[in-house]
Amino acid sequence: MRESSPEPAGQQPVSGAPIVRVRLRRGAVMPTGRVAGESDRQVHLAPLPAGVDGPVRLVAFCGLVIQPGTVDVVEGMSGMPCTVCLLRSPGPANTAAPAP
Repeated sequence: MRESSPEPAGQQPVSGAPIVRVRLRRGAVMPTGRVAGESDRQVHLAPLPAGVDGPVRLVAFCGLVIQPGTVDVVEGMSGMPCTVCLLRSPGPANTAAPAP
């Protein structure tokens, strides 16, 4: 895990926008004003806006609004995933079922 601005995680959704895996930093202030505790530190999936250079506000597939500087980028497949993000995120472009 690294503490930098989100960068593409290598997974491309059907729409073409890169998806980043991020986890709220311990002690980060959440959109509700509450301080993030350990139970809030799920791994969220968020599309990375095109044409943006530097820290950026993200909106995870679950609807969580993520402000710059409040998350760590998660490398690889580690951490507890946000179930809603998993269910709402697009699948890889090459997963179409074969024609019968």
